[in-house]
Amino acid sequence: MDRIVALFFYHRWRQFIARLTIKTFLPFKWLFFRCFLQMNLRTSIKIQDEIVKLQDFDLNLCPLLAQQTKIPAKLLQQLSDKDRLIFFERNTHSQWLHDSNPEAAWQEILTWIKSEISYLPARFPLSWHPYLISKRIQNWIALWVLSAPSEHDQEMILRALWFQATWLNYNFEYDIEGNHLWENAQALALAGSFLNCPKNSSWVKKGISVLKQQIPLQIHVSGEHFEKSPAYHAELTQGLAFLLPWIKKSQENFSWFENYFSKMKLFSSQIAHPTGILPYFNDTWLTRVTPNQDFFSDWCGDYYIHRNNTSFFIFDAGNMGSDSLPAHAHCDLLTFELSIRKLPLILNSGTYSYEGKERQYFRGSSAHNVLTVNNQNCADIWSSFRLGRRGHITNRGHLTQSDGVWIWSEHDGYAYLKVPKVLRLCFLSETSDFLCSLFLVLNHGTNPEIKEHVHLAPEVQINELETAFFSVKPSLQTSGDGECFFRPLYPTYTVKIEDTMFSPRFYVQQRKKTLTLNNNELNSSNEFQLATAWILNWGKTDPKIALEFNHQKIKLTWYRNNQPFEAQLHFHQNDYSLFLSAFCAP
Repeated sequence: MDRIVALFFYHRWRQFIARLTIKTFLPFKWLFFRCFLQMNLRTSIKIQDEIVKLQDFDLNLCPLLAQQTKIPAKLLQQLSDKDRLIFFERNTHSQWLHDSNPEAAWQEILTWIKSEISYLPARFPLSWHPYLISKRIQNWIALWVLSAPSEHDQEMILRALWFQATWLNYNFEYDIEGNHLWENAQALALAGSFLNCPKNSSWVKKGISVLKQQIPLQIHVSGEHFEKSPAYHAELTQGLAFLLPWIKKSQENFSWFENYFSKMKLFSSQIAHPTGILPYFNDTWLTRVTPNQDFFSDWCGDYYIHRNNTSFFIFDAGNMGSDSLPAHAHCDLLTFELSIRKLPLILNSGTYSYEGKERQYFRGSSAHNVLTVNNQNCADIWSSFRLGRRGHITNRGHLTQSDGVWIWSEHDGYAYLKVPKVLRLCFLSETSDFLCSLFLVLNHGTNPEIKEHVHLAPEVQINELETAFFSVKPSLQTSGDGECFFRPLYPTYTVKIEDTMFSPRFYVQQRKKTLTLNNNELNSSNEFQLATAWILNWGKTDPKIALEFNHQKIKLTWYRNNQPFEAQLHFHQNDYSLFLSAFCAP
């Protein structure tokens, strides 16, 4: 019954009607457009008298070059078009923008034009999908700015741009919205600013109008895109950076766009690991930005970030994504990532594909640094880009003191399994260099199977020193001060080292190690029970951490320079909520 309720609650009826209308009239629109192309094959199209020069961009670079391709170029050549994503990547032409030989890239584009525009099939081809046209327009113009084609070929390329922008103008993806609609508007405004052709000014006006409507809807106060995919957020940020110089002279509201761009750019730098890679939250592939190197310990939107000289910790205390558009959402409630001494140590598993069983695994809870109940996900994965019943964050907070910070959050993703609350508590010591993680559950069922997954980065080396006590090294070259130690805080937990897969980019897999903590001793209760607890220490000395838990409080004690410290957490039993007492050295 709850799945039927989820269907009605989450289904976007307006978008459904829009998609039905589009599919109904698409064949007729395509027929008229083919006639339009045949009548205008010899139309002369020019570029604007003054186009944006490369030096107008920061660091003399084209922002679109900062967009990492989802699939490595060599691998893309070897793969067949069996998956939709592979076909999409080939037809955005981003691989040719990154080609070191612009002349060869333009020749590939001319070959594509002759096959896709000079002769159009009777049925609508997927290569004319509005999203593909949007990415292709931006990549062609970026390549033109970097290295213009020969004068002999320019007219054919400009005419092809005009045809694509004309089709795009009447086929915005209002049925999907999200980043697709943003890219549509961005590409149309860019095409109108670049081309000197019929209706180019109306293209700019429409593109800017849609962007001004969509950007406030899609960008949170923190600067994060509402679909909560760091890689797609970076794509939109870099695309907006490319558009800004083109509209600077013609738009009165340029400062409005610039302010949103600054917020988005700052957000990316805040959540980036010290190496510049963005965290693998939701659908994300290997994407690098310039990280913020300043000390930071606070909330950044839905994420708590702690960054200092020795560690970077990011805790996701937000929902899986937008309820209205969960296309790129993973079942990763309460996940986190960690870098030690500027090297990634704990990462999520990434994204391998948008189809097949791999899509189901990499999108599931067990592929993330979270707790699972009965090996189930915290949401129903309906298809490659859909979610049904799903959990939500119900509480979160933090408490900062002189020696470290407590962060906590809880979700209700396993209420359907009679586990109404899952609470995660993390203590990150500022001076003693350790992380303590605890999962508490409110269990109304009978003996659920509890597992916590801790996914190590593929370069990490791990050795078992004693029973359930592990040495963890960020890389083979790391020794001495770079070594970390992982151990559960209760000896009754079983810990397994499993071989799993990490996917930094689509269709790329690397082996990694995953620590899985098991606890099958939970009973039905109206009180919180400790499900799993562990520490990771990367300091020079062992803090000798001890944990005391009962139904009224959690007490954590440790030592620094032979001096004892403690933190206590107390519960309100009437509503099972949490508050923290201050902690200090006794």
